[in-house]
Amino acid sequence: VDEIRELNKLSEWHNILGISKPDKNQKDVELIVRLFSLFEVWKSYEKPMLRYLNNAMDENRSFDSDRAERFKARFPKAIKLVDKALTKPFRPRGVINSAVLEAVMVIMLENDQITPEQLEKRYEKLLKDATFLRYITGGTTDTLVLKARLGAAQKALVDG
Repeated sequence: VDEIRELNKLSEWHNILGISKPDKNQKDVELIVRLFSLFEVWKSYEKPMLRYLNNAMDENRSFDSDRAERFKARFPKAIKLVDKALTKPFRPRGVINSAVLEAVMVIMLENDQITPEQLEKRYEKLLKDATFLRYITGGTTDTLVLKARLGAAQKALVDG
């Protein structure tokens, strides 16, 4: 948890979320936990989300696995890239949408070769994709919906 709180202190993360300081209810920390829990293993996700998150954190209590180390190294880079490339990201309808944030960020964390220019262009395309848009409202933690959303994001952001 301490290492996640450290990641939460990144100013670019606050910029993306549109906050000036860490959230008193730790919603920002919860988003990082969610990103880590899905990072590299989202294809094995099963609802309910709360149990999935709890299991992921129980399995990574010391947060020193190879996967955790990759996440800790890539998170700051991905955040800086998103902050640089996108203006007010993850807000398809004005307010931040955690399903969009989760899909884009997990794919960015898993594919660190995406450039700011590619992200800017591909992100715009993703937000116009009818399939993706179908999966960012309603039951966003449903197993099939989550996997379809991340799959659509992967196709748009990685394959172009």
